[in-house]
Amino acid sequence: TMTAPNYALCADDADLTQLTDGEYSQGHFWTRKTTVGWSGARNVFVTIDLGQVQPIAGLSLNTAAGVADVRWPSHIVIFVSDDGNTWHALGDLMELFGRENLPEYGTYSVVRIFTHDLRTHGRFVQLAMQPGETYLFADEIEVYRGADELLDAEMPGPAVTDVPAHLNVEFFGLMIREQLRRDLQAVRDSIAAPGLTDEQRAAFKTRIDELAQAI
Repeated sequence: TMTAPNYALCADDADLTQLTDGEYSQGHFWTRKTTVGWSGARNVFVTIDLGQVQPIAGLSLNTAAGVADVRWPSHIVIFVSDDGNTWHALGDLMELFGRENLPEYGTYSVVRIFTHDLRTHGRFVQLAMQPGETYLFADEIEVYRGADELLDAEMPGPAVTDVPAHLNVEFFGLMIREQLRRDLQAVRDSIAAPGLTDEQRAAFKTRIDELAQAI
C-alpha cells in the first residue's frame, strides 16, 4: 500500500507494484512510467508486505533528484511490524546512509539510498518519507534478508499504532540531532584553525568523534 501517487507524467495503473518489481528505470524519473511520483505531499507512506515475518538486515530506496526543483528526501523514517498494527521505528534512512554521500543540487543524479545496519524482523516494512521540496520520485525499494537469528531480536523503541501521529515525535528528534551535528561541525572548524598544537587537536578530535557517535 502507499500514499496515492499523483505526478501525472509517470503515473499508471502499475504504480502499486512498480516499487518492488525489480525494474530499474533509465532516464529522468519524472518522465518514465516505470517510476512512481508524488507532488505536493507533506508525507508519503509506502508499506511492503513480505508475506511472513522475515529477518531484516537492511533496505534501499532508489530515487532521483538534482534538477527541476526535485530535491533529495528530507527524511525517510523506517518502521517494521510483525502484524501490520503495531509498529517500531528503526531510524531515518537518510541518516543511516549519510547525507554527505548525496550529490549537490544542480546535476541530475540517481542514488540508491541504503543501509545494511538493521538488525530486526517483521512482515511489514513501512517507509514514512518527507519530500525535500515539492516532489518525490522512486522506482524501486529492496528489503535485505538477514540471518535467522534476527527473528528473535528485540524490537527497538516503543510500540506505535498511529505512525502519522508518531512522525511528529520522530521528526522533532531528527531536527535536534541535525542541529547538534551543525554545532559539532563548527567546533571541528574551530580546532582546524591556527593556534593549537597537533597534540591538542588530536585530543579534541577524539572527544568530537565520541560526541558524534553519541548523537
